[in-house]
Amino acid sequence: MLALKASMAVLASACSTPNAPVAVAPAAPTDTTQTTSSRRNHEPFHTAPETAPSTQPLAPAQGRVLGRHERLLVYAPGAEESWPALAAQFLGSPAQAWQLEQANPGTNRPTPGQPVVVPLVPRNPLGVTAAGAQSVPILCYHRMAGGHSKMAVAPANFEAQMRWLVDNGYRVVSLADLADFMAGQKALPPRSVVVTFDDGYESVYRYAFPVLKRLQLPATLFVYTDFLGASEALNWQQLEEMWASGWVDVQAHSK
Repeated sequence: MLALKASMAVLASACSTPNAPVAVAPAAPTDTTQTTSSRRNHEPFHTAPETAPSTQPLAPAQGRVLGRHERLLVYAPGAEESWPALAAQFLGSPAQAWQLEQANPGTNRPTPGQPVVVPLVPRNPLGVTAAGAQSVPILCYHRMAGGHSKMAVAPANFEAQMRWLVDNGYRVVSLADLADFMAGQKALPPRSVVVTFDDGYESVYRYAFPVLKRLQLPATLFVYTDFLGASEALNWQQLEEMWASGWVDVQAHSK
């Protein structure tokens, strides 16, 4: 994982069945997705699930499939449908709503009865276009504290930075998503960014964790296990709570 983290840091600087009723299950995972999921499920602390916790229930599909192909389908949405709801229905996760937004530019939500394109296969999993290659910055934090230390960020500043990302159209993705993207197995939305924390300071639990949950942003925590339980460090119960939330992935730092 340390080698992977180092390589990531380097990169960061750098139509049938017309009018059929809807009966479409979420797209089946590819072999690579199944392999990745299997790997994660065998880890004591594993990455957050791709379908992140949602505070809003998703309504079932109400429209009709007008035609489909192995790579895409055309769908006439119903009156109350949204991009996240369609992404959950056809792509397996509301987090994939960005793919529908990208395939149907200029619309904030589906217009009832107006056909939309649903890409069943990622359009550009490598992130390479004529303009260049997609890069993904990694923001690495340590402690949440005041003062002038390069290793510390004031809690209010951290929350302001996370809100700035959300308000300016950035998409915080998990480190596992970035690994799959680098392997050519998964597309990432434009303006993706990763958030990580090193060492395992208790201030991350006290100040950063509530912000991540409130804004629904995933992060990865690299823990130095010999540090756990010290006066400024997380304890195992706090670590378990953060991981169990689904928003914080826990990995090893130097072990």
